[in-house]
Amino acid sequence: MNRPLHHSLSPDGAVHCVRRGESLPEYEEPSSFTYAAFISYRHLPRDTEVAQQVQKAIETYRLPRGVVAKQPGDEGNSAARSIRSKTSSSLGKCFRDEDELAASPSLPDSIQEALAQSRSLIVVCSPETQESAWIQREIETFIALHGRERIICVLAAGSSEESIPPILKTRMMPDAAGIMREMPAEPLAADLRPESKNKRKAELLRIIAAVANCNYDDLRRRHRNRKRRLITAAAFAILALIALISVLVHQTARSSEEALIAESKYLAARSQEQLARGERLQAIQSALDALPSSEADRSRPLVPEAQEALENALLVYPDPDQTWRPLYAIDSDSDIVSVAHDVDGDWFATLNDSGLIEFRSLSKGALTATAHLGDYAEHPEELTPSEWSLEATGDRHLLLMSQQANGSMVCFDALTGTLVWEHEQVCADSFASAQDEDTFGLTTFMGDGNLDVAVIDAATSNVRECQSLDLGV
Repeated sequence: MNRPLHHSLSPDGAVHCVRRGESLPEYEEPSSFTYAAFISYRHLPRDTEVAQQVQKAIETYRLPRGVVAKQPGDEGNSAARSIRSKTSSSLGKCFRDEDELAASPSLPDSIQEALAQSRSLIVVCSPETQESAWIQREIETFIALHGRERIICVLAAGSSEESIPPILKTRMMPDAAGIMREMPAEPLAADLRPESKNKRKAELLRIIAAVANCNYDDLRRRHRNRKRRLITAAAFAILALIALISVLVHQTARSSEEALIAESKYLAARSQEQLARGERLQAIQSALDALPSSEADRSRPLVPEAQEALENALLVYPDPDQTWRPLYAIDSDSDIVSVAHDVDGDWFATLNDSGLIEFRSLSKGALTATAHLGDYAEHPEELTPSEWSLEATGDRHLLLMSQQANGSMVCFDALTGTLVWEHEQVCADSFASAQDEDTFGLTTFMGDGNLDVAVIDAATSNVRECQSLDLGV
């Protein structure tokens, strides 16, 4: 059986590595450590990935409240040596050499210093670990400095029998006779092999418990309690946020509803004003704008004022003393001197004292076309609109006639406002439309005391019949 590795103090105070026969520099256990752990591993992609996972887990973990990382043997010692400051809940940093070391009979000073300042040694174990002389030296050096209690094995691949270095499978223990002998030992190990992915979090927590030198079950319980508290706090925060959002949404909806009510009341008042001016169609539209589109429409509240305005505009409750109500009102820049409309109620036309002729829809009052009297007068500068008149004949013909001989007789298409025909220097004293609406009669008093009567085709302006009557005047 191989002679076990142990360390002893030489007379000069140096630590002596028995197996390798080397003397390490004088060493005294530090009161605090620079590194939480020294990670020893082969620089292979698989082992490197596991080493990185372990390093990240240790450096980012925050110990639950009430858990203190202590040195082995510090139980009951009020002056326990800590690997972290009293104000921090982290375990500290890990030392992980990212460079492959060159062949050398001894470890570099930087590696020995890091081992001396590391509280724990984490060995990433795989079948290739046995081939690394550097891992073997790092283990031996750490045992010589700190003993075996702080060494943690992490399986990255293979079985524990083929992956864990033999030096960690035995330790010196007294036999029944009190003689120190090398006995089989079961090192502390965590399983981070790919096939153990489902329990990776638990295994990382086991490593953290070993580095912190605290009970794994206690740490796991406190970890779960902290996670439960965090989840509860997050749930309360979410509930508070939902409540706040609900309040804001309610306030916004209330403000929006109040604004809509104010708008509906304004539209209802405008509808009443329009109705008072005779603008019944506009009043109906304003009242409709102030009301929801249907009973199922919740986008606008139902305001009684708007409902009343619509009832008034639609004559739901007519006044028996009022024989008629205006449909709409038309604003004109000048006084209207003549009006004509067809018998079917499709259109009407107006002539104002500025000479403007407007063609409109009779049902809605919408303007469809315009013309100007000056275009048809013999002397536009002497134009007197009151001496002209509009007459409707047929379903779509509008006649413009002058009572003086200085104008024309003009026929318009009343639906489009276009000119149909025109006769110059024609005056008319009276007009009558035939029942068939295809012809109209025209009378003109002549200066010799005669009265000329003509029947004219409205569509072509052809004279169908003409007579001159002697009035004996």
